[in-house]
Amino acid sequence: MSFQEFLAAAQIKDLQQESLLYPHLQNANAGTENDDRAWWRQTILLYAAQIPNTTTLIKEALRQQAIDLAYACWQETQRTLDEDLATELAALKPQIQTSRYAKLEELLKAKKWREADEETYHLMITTISKEEGQLLYPEDLETFPCEDLKAIDGLWVQYSDGKFGFSVQKQIWQECNSPTSSFKDWDRFYLAVGWIATTGENLLEPEELEADFCKSPSGIFPFWPEMGSIHILFPYLAQRLTKCVG
Repeated sequence: MSFQEFLAAAQIKDLQQESLLYPHLQNANAGTENDDRAWWRQTILLYAAQIPNTTTLIKEALRQQAIDLAYACWQETQRTLDEDLATELAALKPQIQTSRYAKLEELLKAKKWREADEETYHLMITTISKEEGQLLYPEDLETFPCEDLKAIDGLWVQYSDGKFGFSVQKQIWQECNSPTSSFKDWDRFYLAVGWIATTGENLLEPEELEADFCKSPSGIFPFWPEMGSIHILFPYLAQRLTKCVG
């Protein structure tokens, strides 16, 4: 399939028929693994990686509200950015970023913490060009874009009045001896943020978390176990936060 996608992208590039991709931008925006939408998404990203200027493609994706796809195309361009295009593409970045975080901001404003938690997972996965259902790994966090991490954390902190957010969790984690391997210290952290009911129990399911703002412990959201193994990932998140946020 990857070879087919590459050949299709190369053919569209050689024939200068970018408009053939436009009817598929919205579907490709929501593409998941093992479906036609994923095929078009990969073809479009491979095309974006080959052409000298993605400005028109990104603008069309934004016009169609294919925000995730516009962001992914922009990421592809950054890897091989021609200096002559830097200013032109930089002008698109604020629009892409504003559009990407609009839904998260709307949910946080409405105090819909569970829905905002799901959107946070979606944003983090798509930021590193993964698909829905996939998990984060340490190497994903080591290079996670600082600007995106700061944006997500900043919105959580802002709309929760400093009660939720990655930086809030990091502070609590440090107060619990910054655990990396000791499950005794991990239990202290899990209890502190409300992810377990009593010491030694399994982590709660997302729907079991206390989502009443007045009753919720500080740091309960975002709920990291949805993204991967928390005791493996969180130290990497803390390191990245230190570098990106301070």
